[in-house]
Amino acid sequence: MITGLVHFQGKRCLFKLNDFTLKIEEIEDRENLYTNDLLTLLSLKKEEYPEQLFGETFENNKDIFFKFHYIIKTSLKTYTAKINYYILFSEKGYEYDGIGITADELNWFYDIRNAYKAETGNDGELNLETIPFKNLEKNFSFNLNKDKLQGSLNISRKFSSTELSPIQLYTELTFHLENTTKNCDTAAKLYNLTNQLLSFLCYRRNITFNTITLKKKDSSGLYRKVGQLFINEKKSNITEEKKLIRERLIGLPLIEDNLSSLFQKLADKNIYLSHIPQDSKDQNYITPARFILVTARFEWQFPITFDSYKDEFKFKAQKQEIISFLVKKVAENSGELKKYFKSVKRNIERTDLTLAKKINFALNHFKGELEIFIKNLYELDDPNLSEISDRIQEQRNNFAHGNISKEINPRITRDFFVLEWLNYAMILRDLGVSPHNIKIAINNLFQQRMAI
Repeated sequence: MITGLVHFQGKRCLFKLNDFTLKIEEIEDRENLYTNDLLTLLSLKKEEYPEQLFGETFENNKDIFFKFHYIIKTSLKTYTAKINYYILFSEKGYEYDGIGITADELNWFYDIRNAYKAETGNDGELNLETIPFKNLEKNFSFNLNKDKLQGSLNISRKFSSTELSPIQLYTELTFHLENTTKNCDTAAKLYNLTNQLLSFLCYRRNITFNTITLKKKDSSGLYRKVGQLFINEKKSNITEEKKLIRERLIGLPLIEDNLSSLFQKLADKNIYLSHIPQDSKDQNYITPARFILVTARFEWQFPITFDSYKDEFKFKAQKQEIISFLVKKVAENSGELKKYFKSVKRNIERTDLTLAKKINFALNHFKGELEIFIKNLYELDDPNLSEISDRIQEQRNNFAHGNISKEINPRITRDFFVLEWLNYAMILRDLGVSPHNIKIAINNLFQQRMAI
């Protein structure tokens, strides 16, 4: 529990923070009862509460920042708040210009084994050499709203003579801000961005974050820790196996040249993430909701991936010619005729490729990347991509229209895997990842164990 003082509603108050529940108690004029207190408690008067507060702890007089999910008045002089996140500062001023993040998944995204060389000799001799930081740093950049951010990945190390393993290695992702800021929301946004990154790279939301540190650069150009961010995360009941964390992900070597682009797309919300399973256990279950979300992810991505291939769609030019004609007719007419031409134009614009045709088109386009996996999955030399596409559309329609009791084609499970691979192939291609690296990424992420 953390305790301290905070100014709330113009009064000095005592706070008690237990996990992410905050109790605020007025300590001024506690013996006096005001009409407003009673009216608010009885919900007869609506009171506006702040979204955030700064305070000071009794423990070491540290500054603390709270971001609220909600606040309610629970008694005449007491409030209860649910915290989205809080920051415990080790220095006065609330200023920082860097955020460092460590997570179990980061240790294998940028493999910590890159940080050393080891040679074994006779009689138990071991020569261990760590690689200098400057040779390990991987840099990228992107824009967050209007701010230009520089990012870096490096592998840090700790030495301890009291541990069984004297050298401990961990990968740290650091965001470098252009200017010093007191905006605590920036740190939370960068945590959320990292969470999205790792969820995408691991195809699960259950990510194990270890530390989220606020930093400030000193006169020598080195960073020092000035605070720590604590997030009220939604926790899964599943503890991911170490082997899974280490192996089932898209590693940095496959997307190193595309990392800036990936961060930018995530920052701009240009990557659909709603379909990602909660944890590795959920990856093994195909529910109606999950099936619909994965097909929605495909439909969302399809026009983005194939924007430059519009001329490959049959009658695309003719359709545009008709629409252009109707635009003129709408402009030239009024009244009932205008409404008629508008209606016809809308109907033509709505006509599009069916889901099955889209999937079939995309599968043929990514045949080079996916063929090896599809052939192995169906144990066929020439799987019928059109049939796969038709089955996915039929099952999506059944789920979408509530026909969940209808018998499911036994092949749909394998078809679903194909759609998951296709989704990743599409977004990785958009990022600029090479076909060969897309193959390796799918092989690793979905544990296909094929010789690439």
